[in-house]
Amino acid sequence: MQLKFVPSIVTAQSASLTQARRRALLAYRDWIRASPHIVELYQLDITTSALKRRVRQAYEESRHVSDLGVIDVMLLKSRQELEETLNFWKQKTHVMRYFEQNPYAEPKPRDFLGKFYEGR
Repeated sequence: MQLKFVPSIVTAQSASLTQARRRALLAYRDWIRASPHIVELYQLDITTSALKRRVRQAYEESRHVSDLGVIDVMLLKSRQELEETLNFWKQKTHVMRYFEQNPYAEPKPRDFLGKFYEGR
């Protein structure tokens, strides 16, 4: 599977929120298109759809941001993360760190019996 070349990071300033939104959608699409390759490259124990859900969740968390400067910095960091991930400059643990804080996971028991039944 051949992916497109990820160019070096070029800092750009968005002229308007519309342009920033368009750039964010392009970055999101790049992550979604690269997700099968990332799962294969790092031999992750998760599915491609799980990676896509996590990428979507990360973008949804930042949906409320309306400051152009902050959006531009976030887009720069997104592009850097994608480049580092696709160039295999990370290890598997670095990629799996994005899945540690799973909001869909069941809460861990805190009382004695709950821990006992779970086997801890």
